[in-house]
Amino acid sequence: MVEHFGGTNETQSACRLRNPSDFPALSLLPGARASYAPKWSGSFTATYSHDLEGTLLEAALTAKTTSAYSTGSDLIPIKTQAGYTLLNGRLARSPGNSRVTIVLWADNLTNQLYKQSVINAPLQGTGSNRLFSPAAASIVRPWIQTPMTRFLARPGRWA
Repeated sequence: MVEHFGGTNETQSACRLRNPSDFPALSLLPGARASYAPKWSGSFTATYSHDLEGTLLEAALTAKTTSAYSTGSDLIPIKTQAGYTLLNGRLARSPGNSRVTIVLWADNLTNQLYKQSVINAPLQGTGSNRLFSPAAASIVRPWIQTPMTRFLARPGRWA
């Protein structure tokens, strides 16, 4: 049996400050899209399952995509993550009368690098707009998501 699911999302958000002059380090926020809020995101999953002589076999493939978004709370352009798509997979085998399912899954099959968060901690409190200078830009270091992880898991109770 084949099943598929999917959906998209459009986000419209804007930052508001009552008095932006009180926060000069956050001068890019008023009217801008909120951090970690891509305009578009979506996902699609296809699952195939088959009963083979009392053993259930399953395979699933999931694609998750997002448009560009800011990974920093101050919206400095160097902290922008370009849009990307992640592809994840899953294989499962479940013997007929068993309560055990053997699952093998992999995240980020295409080894897509992306930034989860970008910080400028050495400059916090001194005005993050300094990041617009090339000399200060070398201080910013992104935290990059682990490119690929694989696990073998056995769900169950461990007492």
